[in-house]
Amino acid sequence: METVFRPFETMDARRLWEAANEDPDWPVRPRTRSAFFRLVEGLQSACTLGEACLEALEVDGRLAGFCVLQPVPAPHLGTLAEEGTVVEGGTYLASWARGLGLNAQVKGRLLAAAWEQFAAAWCVFLVPCDNRRALAAFARLPWPHLMETAPDNGRFAPLLRRREWEEGRPLAAVAFSRGTLRQTAEYARLKRPSSRSSGPTKW
Repeated sequence: METVFRPFETMDARRLWEAANEDPDWPVRPRTRSAFFRLVEGLQSACTLGEACLEALEVDGRLAGFCVLQPVPAPHLGTLAEEGTVVEGGTYLASWARGLGLNAQVKGRLLAAAWEQFAAAWCVFLVPCDNRRALAAFARLPWPHLMETAPDNGRFAPLLRRREWEEGRPLAAVAFSRGTLRQTAEYARLKRPSSRSSGPTKW
């Protein structure tokens, strides 16, 4: 099985929308075609400016999903902003690509980008609390992480409350600390992604 990460193209947005927008785990809200295309256009512009990362994932030449990374504005973080840059990651795998062992590979690639491209202190993923499949997938990752919900009133509470208000549903923050990962034996895996890349993106 060959996996390739490459720059996300407009045609990828069309293909993913047509294939996956009825998937209950589709991450884009609101669930409209125009909203998704506007999101992609904004992320592509941010990538050009070095302010985000957006890549498509192919498996054996077939579009399997995408991954995205972008800094969280400091005013959305409360006192957490004092700890350094926080980036938010997001991934989506098409239903046929799940169960192939790609989760750790994709998440590891985003974590490597968080540390190397953005020098982030934290990389956080905001996951709907009712998406048990996604939360279970995070639990199987080999790297230590923190999980919080807004009622925990933890370090990610300001971000969670803001995003829950925007999306209208409870979310969980799954967060990885650069400082903690540096102390683990698994950290080396985040510096040497096992898949090859094509295109100009340098992660």
